[in-house]
Amino acid sequence: MAAQILARPTLPDEWAVCLRNYAWAHPGPDSEAFLLAKSRELLGNPAWALDPSAGYLEAFDTIVYAHGTSLLPELAALIRDRGQHAIAYAAFLTVDRLMIDQPTIILTQLVTQPELMAGREQSRAGLVARADVRDPAQRALLEQYLLDSARAPSELAAFAGLYPSASFMISNNLLTKVGPPPEDQLKARDRHALEAVEQWQNDPRFVTLKPFLPQIRQRLVDFLR
Repeated sequence: MAAQILARPTLPDEWAVCLRNYAWAHPGPDSEAFLLAKSRELLGNPAWALDPSAGYLEAFDTIVYAHGTSLLPELAALIRDRGQHAIAYAAFLTVDRLMIDQPTIILTQLVTQPELMAGREQSRAGLVARADVRDPAQRALLEQYLLDSARAPSELAAFAGLYPSASFMISNNLLTKVGPPPEDQLKARDRHALEAVEQWQNDPRFVTLKPFLPQIRQRLVDFLR
């Protein structure tokens, strides 16, 4: 029944319920392509986006559930649109949760496609601040981001004010559940982040970041204490 209703635009709230029900009825990766295709249709419906209902906004969680990193360009376009604050916020939360779920994939797109977040550089800084330097791929992408000569001081300041970000939006979502990682994992991540920051302080490549490094280092020392 959910698949039949999702075959054509009806109402965004009805679609949200049907996306949830279809996911419940077809658990696992086999349903992800269908869910993402329908999520793309929902995002691209101009009538629904003009006056977004609660169901329309809740349906964004389907993208997180289906690991929809391929929808980052569409989500980034919604984040850049300053005319619809509710949709921009829903899109940012979706990308943030995708960053938690698939950090290397999202980081790669954010770092190699700067146009995605043009005009929303501080939001990008908040996403990149989730990078975990224990993972060599994430550390390489983070350093590429920090060493980019096009990075404005305001964006570096925003990054320094958050890194390493472990904030979580706890909410009752359509399909997914969100919770903070165990304390021992956070401590381990912070220890490695502190080591990285101290290495950057002694690395001449990071000269543009040096004004911000003491702030990050002190935060990490306080966390670990």
